[in-house]
Amino acid sequence: MINSIVSAVFLSGLFSLNAASFEAAGEREFFNQLSRGSRELNGLTGLSPEEGPPQPPVPAATGGAEVTDKYKAGFESADSEFDDRTAERLKAHKILFVPGFLYDRDIKSEEEEAHAFDEQLDWLKSIGIDCERLKLKSAASIRENAVVISAAVEASPLPVIIIGHSKGGLDTLEALITNRALLKKVRGVVTIQTPFSGTPVADYMSSQNVLRKIAIKLLYKLGGAEEVMKQLGTVERKSYLLARRGEIAEIIAAVPVISLGTWKDKSVNGDTRLKLLRDAMLRRGLRNDGLVPLDSALLPGADHIKLGGLSHTVTVTPSKRIPFDRIKFTKALLLMILNRQAPGGSPG
Repeated sequence: MINSIVSAVFLSGLFSLNAASFEAAGEREFFNQLSRGSRELNGLTGLSPEEGPPQPPVPAATGGAEVTDKYKAGFESADSEFDDRTAERLKAHKILFVPGFLYDRDIKSEEEEAHAFDEQLDWLKSIGIDCERLKLKSAASIRENAVVISAAVEASPLPVIIIGHSKGGLDTLEALITNRALLKKVRGVVTIQTPFSGTPVADYMSSQNVLRKIAIKLLYKLGGAEEVMKQLGTVERKSYLLARRGEIAEIIAAVPVISLGTWKDKSVNGDTRLKLLRDAMLRRGLRNDGLVPLDSALLPGADHIKLGGLSHTVTVTPSKRIPFDRIKFTKALLLMILNRQAPGGSPG
């Protein structure tokens, strides 16, 4: 029982794209037990206020502007504003979607046959926009995936707009930092629920010897790398942001960048499948989406959006519990990127 719960907690903590990821890893029963075992989970995670690992660093000021109100206004008017003229502007770009952890294991969401960004891809293709969901080894290291993203940008015949979810945002940032020539072809970047400052769940898993060994075994089973655990922790991410702050500032100055964070409060109806981890972080005062603390999802220096009521999965895959219009969501974000470009499509 305990080993089953530990395995499920690990998979959650490593930012599995959604709860159905457990089935793809052969851990369906583990997740069922996790859902029933809140008391055991609380004892295992160590995320209580007294014993939990340090909270992820909270940016005192991101340096960018909060554009939540602009996003909300754009969301309400997205269907009317995203007209034929806007579509023609967007046709000058290729949209690259960079999914999060475990998307590549034939993972389905709560709705049968729905995968990350499926709705967005179908919509964009229907209006003639060139778009692609990158094929990554999503459990691989950030550096390894950054190489794949760089190659995709370089291979595109058009300038690109990149939309990254969860760990996909970290992969994207690393690609732009390590290959600065990409900035000439990138016309905008949107990161969604990306753990720029890490997660306390990864901290705890890395700090416990027995759990770490289980985690490593599961990572190898999933075709991943051991270093992923460390890369998602708050210490590693904080050090990265500090060491790379100059390069990050240059990227933000050269390309429109928007980072989006969400949180999901407790609710009787329509709650997240990740509520146990969500509640554990809430007890430590960390508003979160079930996997990523809200403030961790804000890239220092970038304009940012904060949205309540959304779990970590609902922005990219359908949910029976939480209704959300992912097409209007994407329209609003793309309109914000286009409106920040100078005439001719270059960053403004």
